[in-house]
Amino acid sequence: MIKKHGHYYWLDIWIEGKRVRRSPKTTEQGLALEKARDIKNELLAAAQKKDITVHEFSLKYLNWAWDTKPASADQESRRMKKILEFFDSINVTYLSDITPYHIEQLRAWLKTMKVKKGDQVLEKPRSQATLNRYLQLLRGMFYKAIDWEVYKGQNPLKKVKFYRENRVIKPLSHDEAKAVLEACRQIGARKRASNLQKAFADVKQSGWSGRSGCIASVMPRFSSPMMASTVRPCGCASSMKYRLHSSLSVSLLAMMLAVEGA
Repeated sequence: MIKKHGHYYWLDIWIEGKRVRRSPKTTEQGLALEKARDIKNELLAAAQKKDITVHEFSLKYLNWAWDTKPASADQESRRMKKILEFFDSINVTYLSDITPYHIEQLRAWLKTMKVKKGDQVLEKPRSQATLNRYLQLLRGMFYKAIDWEVYKGQNPLKKVKFYRENRVIKPLSHDEAKAVLEACRQIGARKRASNLQKAFADVKQSGWSGRSGCIASVMPRFSSPMMASTVRPCGCASSMKYRLHSSLSVSLLAMMLAVEGA
């Protein structure tokens, strides 16, 4: 139905329970009827086009994951299976149906579900770090849907707060530390070694003293191009120094090496 309102004609129709008013922006009735017909057909086509389903897009995402990151694709497939199981249980079909509240429900459900390892059912619940991995998978899937232009909404994970994780640094044993340094030297000695590889190959032990059994962490100092990293012991007199002959940025050398003194 079209009618003149003010200077122009207007199309006034209802589509799926919603009133839609659009103007062909013309004062001629014949032209207005023709343009209104085209506008109506476009609106009806858009209304009939269904959003992509969670199952359909998860398949697309996992196919992409196997092609681009096969090392983690198997684990992502197992986690996706649990995510789909939850959304099926609450009758969520399309990506556009998922809200931040559903994500919170998913996390609570995963926390209460028992963990299976092979044929064994473990009593230990999923850790907060593992729950974060599930949400990261879902967040990445939504971003891919947006990038591939199959989903036009906002990523619902943007409004979900992840658990804070405490990073645990496992200290290396004396033999493991020696093996790491030796591997660095071997890689840096290659003819085609990059500047970064040569920098780590030029790590030299300048001193070692202390008690047996002490756990210490190498804490880099970046005050000058000739940067020294000093092992700071855990409450004892043990010390070890390495000299890093490099002018690399702090971001490239922001790593910690834990050594168990012998």
